[in-house]
Amino acid sequence: MKSSTLYKIGIALLVLCLGAGFIFWFPELKNFLELKEQSRLLDDAVIKKEEYILELKSISQKLKKYNEAFQKIDFALSSDPEIDSLLLMKFMPKISSENGLFLSSLSIDASSLKFSKQIEDFSFSLNLKGSYPALKNMLSAFYYNARLFEIDALNFSSDSENKNIFDFNIEARTHYYSPSFLEENRREKEELENNKK
Repeated sequence: MKSSTLYKIGIALLVLCLGAGFIFWFPELKNFLELKEQSRLLDDAVIKKEEYILELKSISQKLKKYNEAFQKIDFALSSDPEIDSLLLMKFMPKISSENGLFLSSLSIDASSLKFSKQIEDFSFSLNLKGSYPALKNMLSAFYYNARLFEIDALNFSSDSENKNIFDFNIEARTHYYSPSFLEENRREKEELENNKK
């Protein structure tokens, strides 16, 4: 009888130990499995971010091929309308006289117009006097200039004294980067530089 009671007590203790172990270790097992799942999700997220970074590097390499074109666009679009207006004040008399035209007036409309979110423009008008071939040469110089000019209107009338001399009025505009776009672009570059570190 003693051995059968000892046997029963041993089985009861074993069942009690297994039950206690299950009660105490089950939450730890559950916690371990949850942490393992979180680790797997984080690994997946890291892999996706690494793929995204590789894709961005690939795009950056492709864009480097167009760096010269981007520099030309940056040159064509000023970052400051005041500098652009000063350049116009210097450029227009020079280009008109080089092409045989007399610049009688140049007026710049300081109020900027939104062209898009990134680009704004301002208008200017020229009053010129000269021959048609001279005007044609000047418009060609406009076309081949690095700065972007758009001619909105061209009006002319003939001089009553000389039929080969015309009075020309050109309404045009030029573009520049929006200050808000430049600020946003500067912040993005700083953020990218900070993320590289």
